[in-house]
Amino acid sequence: MSRTRYRFGDGFRLEDYEDMAAEQRNPDGIAVSAEVELALPGAVVVPGFLLTDATPTTIGLGDSFVGGFIAALVRGRAV
Repeated sequence: MSRTRYRFGDGFRLEDYEDMAAEQRNPDGIAVSAEVELALPGAVVVPGFLLTDATPTTIGLGDSFVGGFIAALVRGRAV
């Protein structure tokens, strides 16, 4: 959710949010995630998206993060 807001600002649509799942993950985040999961058996780490937007929105990302987490819980995607 916050990545979608970062890219599109206030005007994002449901389709924009759903399309984000196909976006590239940050290679550094992938490496860190793998190391954490090796060091902490049972841990689940999801790397963030690669952020390369020229004109991002940064206001309200924390609220969007929480909203996205709650949406994932409701959809059964978060534990």
